[in-house]
Amino acid sequence: METSSSTQTQEASSPKRFMVVPKNGLANRLRTLVAFIAIAKELKAEVLVYWEVTAACPGTFQAHFEELEHITFVDFETAKAIRRHAQGRGPNPFRDDSADQKIQENGVGGETATVFCGQASLKNVVKKFGVTRKINDEEIDTLYALLRPVSRIREEILKFCKMHQMESRIGLHIRRTDHVKAAVSCGKFTDDEFFRSRIDQIIKMDTAARFFLATDNAVTQQRYLKHYGDRMVIFQKIEAKDTKPKDPTRHTSLRNAVIDVYLLSVCKSFIPSGHSTFSTLAKRLSPNIVSLLRSDMESKNIDVKK
Repeated sequence: METSSSTQTQEASSPKRFMVVPKNGLANRLRTLVAFIAIAKELKAEVLVYWEVTAACPGTFQAHFEELEHITFVDFETAKAIRRHAQGRGPNPFRDDSADQKIQENGVGGETATVFCGQASLKNVVKKFGVTRKINDEEIDTLYALLRPVSRIREEILKFCKMHQMESRIGLHIRRTDHVKAAVSCGKFTDDEFFRSRIDQIIKMDTAARFFLATDNAVTQQRYLKHYGDRMVIFQKIEAKDTKPKDPTRHTSLRNAVIDVYLLSVCKSFIPSGHSTFSTLAKRLSPNIVSLLRSDMESKNIDVKK
């Protein structure tokens, strides 16, 4: 089972209130939110979320996405009160290694709740917390379509699509930084030799091929732009001043990550990084990208993807 979370077997009667602290990077967190939207719909449950700003996810959900039905974001103090009451020990209320518990809250609603702190696959989460029926891939894609970037970010996505004809490009998601160790450990790391071999094959078959590069690493970005020149575009250059040699996390802002993943989803196809939830997120967004941006396309007379 793919999981990294605080867990404990639920009692037969599932609670109707959840306190969720999604962990790790953007894609893992969005997957957790989507899972709990499914749970909220199925169980008619209330879902409270504390979105912690960290080096792996350096920004809030609310600054980058529109409000989500069934999800209520709470502040640190509210989340801390619930989590510490469940945990009952320790200075850090958001540890991943302590057990989730069915709790009676004090001063935060007086209702029974379950705390989930961590990340796991969507299907595992919904099954664990009481959704008995199978959720198919089409339904999962529909759930991901509920994620809408705020209007100013959608406008940037559309402007870039129009300028660079994104619907005719091949996307490349080359994940590096803190991802490398995890991907190598499970034998799924996609190295530069893999990507360059695929790119060169595509160019050999189609000399007019053009690419869009999404990466979280400044050195990787510089190398590919230098090697492939005008064939390749990026949303934004990663400046050397924004990188910290001793910091293994991403070299880009959360805003750039959001824009990159939606631009990948617009491409006619893309080459993913192995063992990357960010690549999986782009695939999930792709089937509904037109409907997501339709109103913006019509108002700005932009044809994003046919």
